[in-house]
Amino acid sequence: ATLRCIFGAAVDWRYLRESPCLKLRLPPGRGPERAPVLEPIQVGQLVEKLKEPYRTMVMLAALTGMRESELFGLKWTDFDWASGVVLIQRRMYRRKIGETKTPQSRREIPLDARVAAAVRALPRGAGEFLFVGPKGGFLKPDEMLSRGVRSAAKELGLPWITWRTFRRTAESAMHNQGVPLKAQQAMLGHVNPNTTLIYAEAGQSGKRLAVDVLGEVMFPKL
Repeated sequence: ATLRCIFGAAVDWRYLRESPCLKLRLPPGRGPERAPVLEPIQVGQLVEKLKEPYRTMVMLAALTGMRESELFGLKWTDFDWASGVVLIQRRMYRRKIGETKTPQSRREIPLDARVAAAVRALPRGAGEFLFVGPKGGFLKPDEMLSRGVRSAAKELGLPWITWRTFRRTAESAMHNQGVPLKAQQAMLGHVNPNTTLIYAEAGQSGKRLAVDVLGEVMFPKL
C-alpha cells in the first residue's frame, strides 16, 4: 500500500509513465483473526465473576462500545453525572495520552445506570485518571486482561478475549436489537457507517428470522 502511494505520486508528477505496482499480485495470505463476539448472557456471567477494577472496566467497555485506548484514557472529570453521560475526549495509546483517533471519535456516550453506579463506587485516588496503577502510572490494557479477565473467562468456557471483543459484542447486540445504524455509528465513533457494520455479527435469532422471512416470501403456498 505504501509503495502504491509512492509510485502513484511519481506518475502524477510525471517521473514515471506507469506505476509498477499496478500489475503486482501478492500471494494469497491469511486474513487477520477477528475478535470473538460474546452473547449478552455471557457478558453478564463474566461481569459477575470479576473483581474490581476489572469488573467496571468490562462493564464500561461492553455497555458503551468504546475503544480500549479511550477506556484507559478516561478521567474522572469526563463523567457528567447530572446529564448521565461520559465524554470521550482523548485516548491512551502505548501509555501516552493523545488526541482521539479521529474527530468523530470525540463524542458523548449516555451511561447505563448500572455502569454509572459501578464507576462511582470505585475508590478515587489522588490521580485524575479513572484507571491507574498502584503508583499512579498508566496501565497496560493487555496486562489487565491477563491479570483479571482472561482467567475468569476461561473458567466460564469463553473464547480468548481481547478488548475489541467487548466493542464488537456491543455493536453486535445493538445491531441485532434493531438500534438505528446512525445511533450505532455515533456510539462507536466511526466516520463511516459501513465500518460500524463490519464490527457487527448477526445472532442466531436474527438469522432464524431471515430464514422465516425468506420462506414466507419464496414459498407462500407450499
